[in-house]
Amino acid sequence: MENIDCDFERKDAYIYTNDLIQLENIKSEVDTLNSIGYDAQFVEKANLPFDILGAIVFKNQAQMHARKYCLGLASKLPENTIYEHSKVVKVKKQGDNSYITFCENSASIKSKYVVIASHYPIVDFPRAIFFEDVSR
Repeated sequence: MENIDCDFERKDAYIYTNDLIQLENIKSEVDTLNSIGYDAQFVEKANLPFDILGAIVFKNQAQMHARKYCLGLASKLPENTIYEHSKVVKVKKQGDNSYITFCENSASIKSKYVVIASHYPIVDFPRAIFFEDVSR
């Protein structure tokens, strides 16, 4: 662990709806998550500044100040390992367990690891895990 000062804390996260039509989808999603071993819960009240019809609550999720974390992480990396102003459009795994990252500006970068640090996935990345229970 790098112990980066980034205001890290654990919070509950919600996927909620105020649409009666979507309420059954939310309940169904909870059942699906529970059937694959994830402890998801359906709630009708949430710690949100507004009322909801229903929500999935994900307990104990990580929250941090992304900019503080990225700056702290960048300060620990060797020079010339961060590429900016290069929108990633594709990541391809090579036979030698490396990756080629293709960028919109026609640049390509070969690396042993790829970190996609965005709120949601930005490319179809092989074997990526976007939903992970960190409490286990």
